[in-house]
Amino acid sequence: MTKPQYNQGDLLQFTWSGGRQQLLVITEVSDDTYKSYWFGTGGVRNTQDFNILDDNDRVTLLVRGQ
Repeated sequence: MTKPQYNQGDLLQFTWSGGRQQLLVITEVSDDTYKSYWFGTGGVRNTQDFNILDDNDRVTLLVRGQ
């Protein structure tokens, strides 16, 4: 198992091409994926592989979950 960069409860900001920004919170961390909730999308919940968020320069950690 690869150690993820983010943990459950972390609040992240994703910057889309064109500069639009969106918030997401990590709701669950499993062996190789994150489950997240994207704000402003009507409650979209996604599952992403670690490398999609960990290695992405469009993602900024805003608040570390406790």
